[in-house]
Amino acid sequence: MSDPDEAPLPRGWYAYLPEGVKATASSEPSPRLREGAVLKLMAEDDVDVPLWVVGGLDSGLVFDDVADFIAFGASPELANDLAAWAEDRQRHGRRDESDLAALRLIERLNHHFDYRHEFLYRP
Repeated sequence: MSDPDEAPLPRGWYAYLPEGVKATASSEPSPRLREGAVLKLMAEDDVDVPLWVVGGLDSGLVFDDVADFIAFGASPELANDLAAWAEDRQRHGRRDESDLAALRLIERLNHHFDYRHEFLYRP
């Protein structure tokens, strides 16, 4: 039975839960991704590691920060490069240079994780 004081989670993806909404086991990102998961690189204000799971109950932002991504298995260099890309997108918006950098990151992500997941970027 749900808590009557707990607001229902509005439909959609959130970098942070909306005000007044408490995290539940079903609204928190999965601590481990299933092999074959599809992750999209999508810029979002105030998100350091903008990787989002697509589809299923675990849809949403995957990692809280760079340290969380490194703990998952990313190299510090890859995690920091991804955070630098996110910061650049937040400051300057979408540009041809950021799209090219994103495609390079996707290639690196897929290679780093041995293609166990599918990383995508579609501008």
